[in-house]
Amino acid sequence: MEVTWGNEAQAELDTMPKAEREAMGNAIRKLQAAGDQLGFPHTSAVKESAGLRELRPRAGRSPWRGFYRRVGDVIVFGASGLRPASIPGSSGPRWPWPKSGWSATQRRWRTMVRTRTRLISSDEWLAKELEDPEFRDNWGRTAVARAVANALVKYRAQRGITQTKLAKQLGMAQAQIGRLELGSIHPPSRCCSDWPPGWVEGS
Repeated sequence: MEVTWGNEAQAELDTMPKAEREAMGNAIRKLQAAGDQLGFPHTSAVKESAGLRELRPRAGRSPWRGFYRRVGDVIVFGASGLRPASIPGSSGPRWPWPKSGWSATQRRWRTMVRTRTRLISSDEWLAKELEDPEFRDNWGRTAVARAVANALVKYRAQRGITQTKLAKQLGMAQAQIGRLELGSIHPPSRCCSDWPPGWVEGS
């Protein structure tokens, strides 16, 4: 599924530390693979605003979040920032929480629609990030791990099953599935040897 960012959200994304941008890029790839069916722990609904969801890099372990909606056949991010009680001293915009922040989110969405703000595709953003040699090296090093993670989340999303149920199907522990879905841990070759051919595609 196509994933795009509004200008302000992309500017906020650029303020993240490099490691967190890599984690966000990894999470975005999962969202592209599974679409709006991508569920917890990688995304969750924002209770204060109907239809708004948050993307949770590193399955929620990252202090950063991206906030998005589905608009037609496209996922559009309108904001990104640090979650509440995030690491003291972290730099970057603390996207307004709680209720006052969500009304600000709504105003930003209305402005994007009214002004027909040009949206930036996630592929455009990633291409820019890959110009950085350090980012490019790290991204390439985790390519296999990311491909496995994308295959797992896409399979689960299409079937509406939990990590626990998938683990049983594959003869693995739920914790192993959780680690593999992070997309940053290179999987042992034997873990995928019995999976159906063609399961793991490009990252």
